[in-house]
Amino acid sequence: MTFALITGAEGPDALPSARVLQVGSTQSMEAPPFSFYGSAQSDKAGNLFFHISAGSYRNPVVLKLDRSSGDPTLYSLDDTDMQKAVFNEFSVTPTGQVSILCQKTDGKFYVLRFSSKGALLEKISMDLPDQLSTESFVAFDSGTFLLSGFYLGDAPPELRGKGFMALFAESGKMLKKFSSAESVDLASVSQRISEGGATVGPDGNIYLLQAKQVVVISESGKIIRRIKFQKPGGASATKIAVSQNLLSIWLLKEGEKKNVTADYLVLDLFTGKPFGYYVAGKDLGNAAIAVSFSSHEGFTFFDTQNGHVDLISAPLR
Repeated sequence: MTFALITGAEGPDALPSARVLQVGSTQSMEAPPFSFYGSAQSDKAGNLFFHISAGSYRNPVVLKLDRSSGDPTLYSLDDTDMQKAVFNEFSVTPTGQVSILCQKTDGKFYVLRFSSKGALLEKISMDLPDQLSTESFVAFDSGTFLLSGFYLGDAPPELRGKGFMALFAESGKMLKKFSSAESVDLASVSQRISEGGATVGPDGNIYLLQAKQVVVISESGKIIRRIKFQKPGGASATKIAVSQNLLSIWLLKEGEKKNVTADYLVLDLFTGKPFGYYVAGKDLGNAAIAVSFSSHEGFTFFDTQNGHVDLISAPLR
């Protein structure tokens, strides 16, 4: 499957009227309740991966929840040299390999790759510039990965707030630096929900989410396509998922009482046009945020109110 023939460079279509997501089915898991930070990720088998609350956001600990059996797998560190490393991002490849991007106290970035059983396989020193804040990190099954972010206020004056995006080899060596990375306003970036995300699609390309477009990048670093989209005022595009011919974008908005709600824009991957715009129904909870998306099941929500983990599917209508 390829989408290279469609440029998607024309202006985005207007948002369609919102459709309400409703509970379709519930899968009860035997796993005990747990809390997690940020966005969950999934592999092509539908297994879910979470950066769990293990005392602090800084701790690089990821939990896999097997979608069929409910069995958990923990990805954590017993390497004393890396135990003080600070979590930045994590990535799950389509086949389910977990990589965690972290930063040591000396400021150096490392990628930690794990086995399917949760054991640390290797720690890779990154060829990254100093004074960088990371936003998106995504790995291919081959070991190549892409990282994007921006330069912080203690960077040289000409770099402050400038975007950074590069493709890296499995060894951590930079292969290609892109010139199309988005810059940020350092004065306001900490006052809003962070934007951006990335995933590997079924065609083997990276889908990089930016504030107003999705950039499709091949494993060799070629920019294949740009898909522009509209979003409501005040919404931040924070997560992306690709399933068969559909692409879903999470749009988060912060309310007056700092409560965060999510809407979902689904695009047709062939045309780049809106397939639907969705909001969570009351039976899903006012602050419900989906943990995954597939064209078959729709959106999946996470709930622990009954003393165990429930995965609630809300199909597209």
